[in-house]
Amino acid sequence: MTYKFVCVGAGEAGGRIAASFQEFGYAAWAINTAKPDLDGLNIPNEHKFLLNISAGGTGKDPLVVKNALANPLERDRIRQFLALTIAKEADKSLLYFLICIGGGGGSGSGLAEVVIDLVLELNLPVGLIFTLPATEEDIITKTNTVNTFQQIYNTKAINGAVSPVIIIDNAYMNKMKIPIKDFYYIVNRRVVENIHMFNSFSAQPSKYFSAVDTLDFGRLLSLGGICGLGKMNIVDPLDLNKVKEKLHESLFVQGVNIMSAKGAAVIINAAEFMLSNEHISNCIRFIFEEVSNIVSGGLVFRGVYENLSAREFEVYVMFNGMTYPQDRFNTIWEDIRKGHSTVKKKERRIDEMSFDIDESLMQTQSFQKIKRQPIKTISCNNCRINPMTKVSMNIWNGEGPMEFHSGYCPKCGGAGIYEYKE
Repeated sequence: MTYKFVCVGAGEAGGRIAASFQEFGYAAWAINTAKPDLDGLNIPNEHKFLLNISAGGTGKDPLVVKNALANPLERDRIRQFLALTIAKEADKSLLYFLICIGGGGGSGSGLAEVVIDLVLELNLPVGLIFTLPATEEDIITKTNTVNTFQQIYNTKAINGAVSPVIIIDNAYMNKMKIPIKDFYYIVNRRVVENIHMFNSFSAQPSKYFSAVDTLDFGRLLSLGGICGLGKMNIVDPLDLNKVKEKLHESLFVQGVNIMSAKGAAVIINAAEFMLSNEHISNCIRFIFEEVSNIVSGGLVFRGVYENLSAREFEVYVMFNGMTYPQDRFNTIWEDIRKGHSTVKKKERRIDEMSFDIDESLMQTQSFQKIKRQPIKTISCNNCRINPMTKVSMNIWNGEGPMEFHSGYCPKCGGAGIYEYKE
């Protein structure tokens, strides 16, 4: 491996991403406000930090965390914990922090900026892995995501202080028909595997076309902006139009402007007999040329590696330095607006509902009354009233006067008026 990634997860989703790095030999650490979430991570207990500021969790409210971290003592506790992540490292020259955040939850979004700021104090390179919500997520989750990401992007990513900023788009990953039971585990592992592949191959020589070395990989990671990575398996190397289409759709995020990338890296991983094939060789050259066209004038690093156990023609791609993913966030904002509109419609329907409360129930239950609409009284048009007794003598049902044996109009009860709601 080239870099010794130190992976710190904040919140439930961030902790899971960090734990996935441990499977590939990297150090994984986690911070959370909910003990059950930490207990569920398969990482050493000493690598877990519980920010004990509530009864457990935040209820998706990042202000719970932010208000608690306004206390310098709480920030110092996190600072000391982060210092432990590198305390035993004698050689810090290849250490690289990756902060993992699920932006929709209260813990992750509340901790994000503080954790990033405290890691930057360690004077080591810092990257971010940030998840976007699935389509079916609620508007609170989506609002937290947008607010958190925009703040980090505007203050940390756009100037390269934090780079790379890798986006995992769960809405896009949902289209890959991953079973719900293992969805997050599989998605996290795929992303982590891609990062690991680049980090591993950059430390290996290649006897073929070229190689992505440590310096190349480091320059690519530090370009700032947005980073997208992905993987594609080439089934038919002769169908170059399909190859081009897959290349543009291979990233684990949608709605990014791939043409705005400042740099890219491509790794070809295949068995030797595949690399000796004329059609596959032509396909590789086509991919390299297409990537160079996408990153016109930018950095392009290429590597071709032989894998004796490979059964497929695999292509790993990474584009960094892309502009803010406006199209993707416009979609999220539209979901938020629709969600708020739906809530308002439901509130209006509830306000318009009338209900009666059985007084006998008031002894054992408490009710919160819904605001009622203004009430008017109008004359009853369902009966003829004796002006002296206000006792109904007849009822009108649309066919003519009829005798009413009970003596009282069922609509107004003999009052001659009834309530009407606008």
